[in-house]
Amino acid sequence: MDLEKLEAAITPRTRALFFATPNNPSGVILSAAELAVIGDLARRHSLWVVADEVYAGLAPGGRVPSLAAELPDKW
Repeated sequence: MDLEKLEAAITPRTRALFFATPNNPSGVILSAAELAVIGDLARRHSLWVVADEVYAGLAPGGRVPSLAAELPDKW
């Protein structure tokens, strides 16, 4: 994920960020560092975050980094 492009796409009309990790069909799993940046963007811009982590159990090791730890006050 190009986090600089994500931030550049945020406007005053932006209300939420939507993403899936692991992504279907590519299988891309966002790292804890990428999720921390997304959490920071959400806080700074007062955005809702909708995260689809439904395939987390199918990832290697059965777990993926989760944004819930970054935004505990939003869950």
